[in-house]
Amino acid sequence: MMGDNYNNLLDILQTLYRRRKFIIITCSVAVIGTIIIALTMPNYYKATTSFYPASPSLIDPNRVYATSESGVEYYGGDDEVNQLLSAAESKFLLDQIIKDFNLYQVYEVDTTDIKAPFKVRKKLAKRYTVLKNANDGIDVAVEDQDRERAAKMANTIRIKVDEIHRNFLRYSQQVVLNTHKTSLAVRRTNLTAISDSLSKVRKKYQIYNAEAQSEFLASYVPKIQAQLAGSQAKLAAFKAINRRDSIQFYKNKTIFLQKQLRSITTDEGNGTFNLESLNKGMSLTTLLEEQVERLSKDISEQEEVYLRFQNILNANISSLVGVEPAEVPVVKSRPVRSLMVASAGIISFILCVLGVLLYENYNYINWSNISQKEEKIDAPQA
Repeated sequence: MMGDNYNNLLDILQTLYRRRKFIIITCSVAVIGTIIIALTMPNYYKATTSFYPASPSLIDPNRVYATSESGVEYYGGDDEVNQLLSAAESKFLLDQIIKDFNLYQVYEVDTTDIKAPFKVRKKLAKRYTVLKNANDGIDVAVEDQDRERAAKMANTIRIKVDEIHRNFLRYSQQVVLNTHKTSLAVRRTNLTAISDSLSKVRKKYQIYNAEAQSEFLASYVPKIQAQLAGSQAKLAAFKAINRRDSIQFYKNKTIFLQKQLRSITTDEGNGTFNLESLNKGMSLTTLLEEQVERLSKDISEQEEVYLRFQNILNANISSLVGVEPAEVPVVKSRPVRSLMVASAGIISFILCVLGVLLYENYNYINWSNISQKEEKIDAPQA
């Protein structure tokens, strides 16, 4: 069995040796043709830029201003990576790159053709790749015959991906900001209404500082009452001894003190401050004052939150971190001419060997006789 294999191998080698000129000539033609084709092909240069998505915590005012127990993270997760990939592959981005770099002219696409947008995007797609790398970052690569344009396109794509994603985040922030703005407007309107009510109550009851005015009346009323009691006692004493001049003096004084006491204890409807008006309006005034104070505090706190969101929004923070810009490539990416020539030589040699072996093994067959036999079989019998 082993001898048969050896003899078969020798037969094959002998056959190939006899046909060596055909194999050499055919392989040489294929290699030379490939060399000519490879030399006429333009060089392409690949520029690559890498970046990572930023964490949403970088635009979270609660984390940035340390009002939350959670710390600030710098790198985003899978959701942010997917968002950047979607932005990088969006039709909007491709159209912007086509417009900015005049790719219709660069790729020699006829703009009058109805399929021109499809054709230019297809050509760009062949030269543009965006991939998630092993470190959960994103690599954007652009190939072009102009090495400087390749680097500019890669860096421009990265910048526009950042803009698209940042605008998406800014929209979400703007929604929150508008919510705070609407809430602040409502609270300010309520504060104005309550403040107006408080002003009217204060004007009606002449209460501007309930605590101070209450303390004043608490000390002043007993004083007037004591003076009135003393005046009444002295009036009674002088009446007993019938001293007319003193009687008249203390009588007038008593009347004055009685009016004074009545004016600070009884509400006569003349809009003056007194003990009765204090008792009537104190609870309502205190309630309105508490509402104004509480609402003012809430507005102040919400205004601070609003300003934080506004500052973050105006800061225009990048949505990318760990950016590695694309540099102008110095080595071409394709075509690999040596590989093309070697592949052409190997493939042509294999095909020649197979062709020679098939020909040597089946050259005894008379294909014309076979064809005639098939025609006789297929022909209808008379």
